[in-house]
Amino acid sequence: GKEEVALTFNTVGSFLNHDTVFLSPVITTDLLNLHGAYHQAFAHYKEASNDLYEPEQWIPHCTLANQPVSGSLSDVFGYCQKHVEPISGTIDRIAIIEKVGEENGKLVAPVIYTNRLSKSGVTNG
Repeated sequence: GKEEVALTFNTVGSFLNHDTVFLSPVITTDLLNLHGAYHQAFAHYKEASNDLYEPEQWIPHCTLANQPVSGSLSDVFGYCQKHVEPISGTIDRIAIIEKVGEENGKLVAPVIYTNRLSKSGVTNG
Protein backbone atom coordinates (compact mmCIF):
# COMPACT_ATOMS: atom_id res chain seq x y z
CA GLY A 1 0.00 0.00 0.00
CA LYS A 2 0.90 3.64 -0.02
CA GLU A 3 3.18 5.01 2.67
CA GLU A 4 2.65 7.93 5.02
CA VAL A 5 3.78 11.32 3.69
CA ALA A 6 5.62 13.90 5.81
CA LEU A 7 4.52 17.53 5.32
CA THR A 8 5.83 20.92 6.33
CA PHE A 9 3.59 23.94 5.81
CA ASN A 10 5.83 27.01 5.61
CA THR A 11 4.08 29.32 3.13
CA VAL A 12 1.04 31.55 3.56
CA GLY A 13 -0.77 32.44 0.35
CA SER A 14 -3.97 33.47 -1.37
CA PHE A 15 -5.59 32.55 -4.68
CA LEU A 16 -6.10 35.43 -7.11
CA ASN A 17 -9.69 36.73 -7.19
CA HIS A 18 -10.73 34.61 -4.18
CA ASP A 19 -11.14 35.72 -0.56
CA THR A 20 -9.06 32.83 0.74
CA VAL A 21 -5.90 32.63 2.84
CA PHE A 22 -4.13 29.28 3.05
CA LEU A 23 -0.98 27.52 4.18
CA SER A 24 0.90 25.66 1.49
CA PRO A 25 3.27 22.74 2.12
CA VAL A 26 6.69 22.12 0.67
CA ILE A 27 5.96 20.13 -2.48
CA THR A 28 7.83 16.85 -2.24
CA THR A 29 8.05 13.85 -4.55
CA ASP A 30 6.16 11.77 -1.94
CA LEU A 31 3.29 14.30 -1.88
CA LEU A 32 3.09 14.42 -5.67
CA ASN A 33 3.18 10.60 -5.84
CA LEU A 34 0.32 10.31 -3.33
CA HIS A 35 -1.71 12.85 -5.30
CA GLY A 36 -0.99 11.02 -8.57
CA ALA A 37 -1.97 7.65 -7.04
CA TYR A 38 -5.25 9.18 -5.88
CA HIS A 39 -6.05 10.35 -9.41
CA GLN A 40 -5.17 6.94 -10.86
CA ALA A 41 -7.37 5.14 -8.31
CA PHE A 42 -10.33 7.43 -9.00
CA ALA A 43 -9.87 7.92 -12.75
CA HIS A 44 -13.37 6.51 -13.30
CA TYR A 45 -14.82 9.60 -11.55
CA LYS A 46 -12.77 12.17 -13.50
CA GLU A 47 -15.83 13.88 -14.99
CA ALA A 48 -16.88 14.95 -11.48
CA SER A 49 -13.48 16.40 -10.53
CA ASN A 50 -12.44 20.05 -10.43
CA ASP A 51 -9.64 20.91 -12.90
CA LEU A 52 -7.79 22.86 -10.17
CA TYR A 53 -7.08 19.57 -8.37
CA GLU A 54 -5.76 17.71 -11.41
CA PRO A 55 -2.07 16.78 -11.62
CA GLU A 56 -0.01 19.58 -13.20
CA GLN A 57 -2.58 22.18 -11.98
CA TRP A 58 -2.91 21.33 -8.28
CA ILE A 59 -1.73 23.80 -5.67
CA PRO A 60 -1.59 21.87 -2.40
CA HIS A 61 -3.02 23.97 0.43
CA CYS A 62 -4.84 24.03 3.74
CA THR A 63 -7.42 26.82 3.90
CA LEU A 64 -7.21 29.04 6.99
CA ALA A 65 -9.81 31.67 6.08
CA ASN A 66 -12.41 31.70 3.35
CA GLN A 67 -14.35 34.94 2.90
CA PRO A 68 -13.49 36.22 6.41
CA VAL A 69 -16.42 37.83 8.17
CA SER A 70 -14.53 40.28 10.35
CA GLY A 71 -11.65 42.32 8.97
CA SER A 72 -10.24 42.18 5.49
CA LEU A 73 -8.30 39.50 3.72
CA SER A 74 -5.15 41.60 4.04
CA ASP A 75 -5.64 41.70 7.85
CA VAL A 76 -5.85 37.89 7.96
CA PHE A 77 -2.84 37.58 5.67
CA GLY A 78 -0.82 40.04 7.76
CA TYR A 79 -1.71 38.24 10.99
CA CYS A 80 -0.59 34.91 9.54
CA GLN A 81 2.69 36.38 8.27
CA LYS A 82 3.54 37.59 11.80
CA HIS A 83 2.07 34.91 14.06
CA VAL A 84 1.85 31.54 12.28
CA GLU A 85 4.94 29.34 12.57
CA PRO A 86 5.82 26.51 10.17
CA ILE A 87 3.76 23.38 10.89
CA SER A 88 5.06 19.86 10.32
CA GLY A 89 3.01 16.71 10.30
CA THR A 90 2.26 13.47 8.52
CA ILE A 91 -0.52 12.31 6.23
CA ASP A 92 -1.23 8.96 7.87
CA ARG A 93 -4.62 8.17 6.37
CA ILE A 94 -6.90 9.16 3.55
CA ALA A 95 -10.66 9.55 3.68
CA ILE A 96 -13.55 9.99 1.32
CA ILE A 97 -16.28 12.37 2.44
CA GLU A 98 -19.74 12.94 1.10
CA LYS A 99 -20.73 16.59 0.73
CA VAL A 100 -24.31 16.46 1.98
CA GLY A 101 -24.99 20.19 2.22
CA GLU A 102 -25.03 22.87 4.89
CA GLU A 103 -26.64 23.02 8.30
CA ASN A 104 -26.66 26.24 10.34
CA GLY A 105 -24.08 27.71 7.95
CA LYS A 106 -21.65 24.80 8.38
CA LEU A 107 -20.69 22.21 5.80
CA VAL A 108 -22.07 18.74 6.46
CA ALA A 109 -19.68 16.18 4.97
CA PRO A 110 -19.54 12.84 6.79
CA VAL A 111 -16.61 10.47 6.27
CA ILE A 112 -17.78 7.46 4.27
CA TYR A 113 -14.43 5.63 3.90
CA THR A 114 -11.02 5.78 5.63
CA ASN A 115 -7.78 3.98 4.81
CA ARG A 116 -4.63 4.12 6.96
CA LEU A 117 -1.33 4.55 5.10
CA SER A 118 1.62 2.36 6.04
CA LYS A 119 4.50 3.75 8.07
CA SER A 120 7.60 4.40 5.97
CA GLY A 121 10.68 2.37 6.74
CA VAL A 122 8.70 -0.45 8.36
CA THR A 123 9.53 -3.88 7.04
CA ASN A 124 7.67 -7.14 7.58
CA GLY A 125 9.57 -10.06 9.13
